Amino acid sequence: MPKVVDVEAKREILLEAAARTFAEHGYRAATMAAVAHAAGVSKGSVYDYFRTKEDLFFATTQASYDTMLAQARATVDAAADAEQALRAVVIDSLEALRQHLELYPLTLEALSAAAAGEARQRFAEQMRTMYAAYREIVTGVIRWGQDARAFDGTADAGAIATGVVSAIDGLMLQYWIQQDLDVRPIAEQYLATLLKGLR
Repeated sequence: MPKVVDVEAKREILLEAAARTFAEHGYRAATMAAVAHAAGVSKGSVYDYFRTKEDLFFATTQASYDTMLAQARATVDAAADAEQALRAVVIDSLEALRQHLELYPLTLEALSAAAAGEARQRFAEQMRTMYAAYREIVTGVIRWGQDARAFDGTADAGAIATGVVSAIDGLMLQYWIQQDLDVRPIAEQYLATLLKGLR
């Protein structure tokens, strides 16, 4: 009887192994064989799902972005009001980084891929799409607060959202570089000042 393979489950296993491998070794040094070893499968099995290392890396970063965006949307959906949602998006993002700090270099590798090389356009477009989606989530939160008359209705929701996403990004990078930096109170102070202005 032929072996039954759950294609999606196996793909997820490969992507998780690839994320760890690319984060640990970097895109250039990582190999398909290393990913196969980390996943506990043959090298040929990786090629069954991904034609090239670039395709695997692209799928890995896309999976990471999809997870981050899904978590942000779930956070907003669970919030009672816009202020709670805005706080949670910022704080939960930083907490997710703390819990999975070993995977943060994947972000740096994606930035590197978007900055140079033959795949530059492909990865730059991927990042543009991700950031646009992230800004859209936060913009929706700001507009939610404006519609509820909790936030200043004259404020530019898109501009504020861009600033919030930039703040999250910047705090994540600084924390990865300097892990004794206590970013939670910094984020709380930032949020207090931002929300005071929005009110």
